[in-house]
Parts: sequence; structure tokens; C-alpha cells
Amino acid sequence: MERNKEYAKTEMGKLIKKNIQYRRRTVLKNGDVTTNQLSEFINSCSKCYWCGKKINRESLNVDHYIPISKGGLHTLSNLVHSCEHCNKVKNDKDPIIFAQSVGKLL
Repeated sequence: MERNKEYAKTEMGKLIKKNIQYRRRTVLKNGDVTTNQLSEFINSCSKCYWCGKKINRESLNVDHYIPISKGGLHTLSNLVHSCEHCNKVKNDKDPIIFAQSVGKLL
């Protein structure tokens, strides 16, 4: 038992815990996005939803507008194109608050 607690504090232990939590959330949220829809969504990308910069396919991130951790679903209507920087900075922030912080909303 003590060994498990020590392992959970390591980088690998933290990563495994995060992956388990992600899979659990994904299973609970039952999205309706098919592989074909996601592929079309990725191919239709031209610029970042948040900052407006042009992005190519290599630097594209698919972001949940309302984060799954905040009750958002894995549906096509909840996905936006995002550059890597915006996706990392947004993390699981509220979309309204994040949009205001990047100057998208007044």
C-alpha cells in the first residue's frame, strides 16, 4: 500500500492517474462524433478559433469549447480548431473567460 502511494507521486504515476481519469470522463460523457466527422472537421481547418492565426494540420489541436471536465460533451458542436498555444493556455478554463482574456470578447 505504501509503495503504491509513493509510485503515485512519480511523474509516471501522475500520468497514469490522469489517463485513467480522462478515460473515465470520456466513457461517462458518451460523445457522438464519428471518425469520419472528426476527419472532415480537421481537414476543414484554416485558422485558430481563439486567436485567429492561420494554422496548418501539423500544429492543429482540436479543443472542446466547453471542457469535458466542466460538463461539455464530445460532440461536433462542442469542438473548435485551436493552435497549440491557445489549447495549452485555455486548458479547462471557461470559454467566455478565456475568450475575454485573448481579446475575443469585450
